[in-house]
Amino acid sequence: MRDPRAVLLTALVLGVPPFFLLLLALLPTWVERAEAVVQARPWRAFGLGLLNLAFFFVLGLLVATEITPLAVIGAISFIILSLLLLAGLLIAAVVAGRQVLRRVAERRGTPLGALLLGLLLCYLSLFVPILGWLLVLGLVAAGLGGVILALVPQPAPTETE
Repeated sequence: MRDPRAVLLTALVLGVPPFFLLLLALLPTWVERAEAVVQARPWRAFGLGLLNLAFFFVLGLLVATEITPLAVIGAISFIILSLLLLAGLLIAAVVAGRQVLRRVAERRGTPLGALLLGLLLCYLSLFVPILGWLLVLGLVAAGLGGVILALVPQPAPTETE
């Protein structure tokens, strides 16, 4: 019998990058808008993303503890939480990759290159116990906040004289 952790790791390594590449190809303006939001307002994006992650996690735990029809809401909550984590990771990887490219190579780079570099950096930071995990969680929360803020239409800035 195969180790479930190995199966999960294989699925993540072989499944997530192609899924992200597909999203990057199909929704480039959405990814750019979410990236711009995280770059412009990182703390607001982080707070909003952390709040949403906590909400869906707690909702899933509270509702899924009983064997009732409400358990369906708990299952749906965990599915939504998983999708939110993936969306946050996508934007976090692009933002992290772009930041490194700007500082090291002094150029912006392509979205694909930034995504792959950011995913590699997130993966490598997970090898640092606790601190690396918290760093990736913070990046994902900021990415998720950027996703949410990018989906909400922003009012046009007004000039004050």
